[in-house]
Amino acid sequence: MLEEIITERARDGATVVFSTHVMQHAERLCRHLVLIARGRKLFDGTPEQARRSLPRHLLLTSRGDPSALPGVAAAEPEAVFEGWTRWRLTLRLGAEPQAVLEACFAQGLVLRDFDQQEPSLHDVFMHLVGADLLPQQDAA
Repeated sequence: MLEEIITERARDGATVVFSTHVMQHAERLCRHLVLIARGRKLFDGTPEQARRSLPRHLLLTSRGDPSALPGVAAAEPEAVFEGWTRWRLTLRLGAEPQAVLEACFAQGLVLRDFDQQEPSLHDVFMHLVGADLLPQQDAA
């Protein structure tokens, strides 16, 4: 019911300030985010800008090694079966999954599947403020 009220008020043009540590709520309700940890502003922007601040990942199954494809920062094999290898790719920041897929076709890399993994706001939150949330250790 609270989400309905917030959504309705925002749709009517009201500015709604919503504070939460539950990033799933922020993904559903917020068009602009400010992430703060220990009194410091760590991020200020849209949810899409927040997700774009982390590298994207791809899961693909291929007959060849995708590590040299343009935009690929790292490629880790996860499983091998019947001549196919399941890879987890980390893309360079700003690299587009579509461009990697096009490079697969251009280079003749045979694919069985290709799955884009977008970072969630929870991933962004933990990346930016995760270490700040841990109790600070006093130097002895």
